[in-house]
Amino acid sequence: MPMEKATALVLRTTDFRETSRVVILWTREFGKVHALAKGGRRLRSQFEFALDLLNLCDIVLIRKTSEGLDLLTEARLRERFQGIRQHLDAFYAACLIAEILDTCGQRDDPHPHWFDSTMVALRQLQEQSIVQTLLRWEINALREIGLQPMLDRCVLCKKPLEDMPASQPITWNALAGGVVCSLCPTPSRGRRQLSQELWRCWRLSTQQQDLPLPESSCQQLLDVLHEYWMHQLAKPLRLITYFSPHR
Repeated sequence: MPMEKATALVLRTTDFRETSRVVILWTREFGKVHALAKGGRRLRSQFEFALDLLNLCDIVLIRKTSEGLDLLTEARLRERFQGIRQHLDAFYAACLIAEILDTCGQRDDPHPHWFDSTMVALRQLQEQSIVQTLLRWEINALREIGLQPMLDRCVLCKKPLEDMPASQPITWNALAGGVVCSLCPTPSRGRRQLSQELWRCWRLSTQQQDLPLPESSCQQLLDVLHEYWMHQLAKPLRLITYFSPHR
């Protein structure tokens, strides 16, 4: 079978037998890849340190037509994002990004623009606000996988919310996938009240990705988004408990 070249981010590795590794990669060209790196556990293997978590690599692999593991034949380190490994919150944020990619990524479903913006976010975590960078990345991720919540109108009756009194809080429901107007009943599970200021910040941040937001607003929105991820994916994200915007 022909060999394929790709650019890949290491999401997860698992030891396999005595000398090999199973590697979960997110590639720019092919989407998510499960591959076997034979000899990947040897100290002086051909992979060197390329298969460490969150490394960006140039890889060569033999792709299988079945659902079996692809065979990784070469991995050369391109970028290590060393700065995120020197700051605990930045590292946890990067690991959360990797966990979401691992959960949502699909084989043969590449997102090259999302891949590129993820590399930008990993670099920004080394030098910019961690909560703002993570918030922008998560908003973009929800858009990429088709889970962007409805914010401009009621998710149930589709009534626009622009004409609501400024003093009235916005009801948000993570299970429904958006905001709910006062006329529509909504179950208590997954429901919370948002201030209009926070709601408007959220809407603006979905329209202008580089819009700077107050740090406190970013922290609150991350808290809402993390609850939303878990409801929509129907599974907990392990790294959310380590990266808490309220820590």
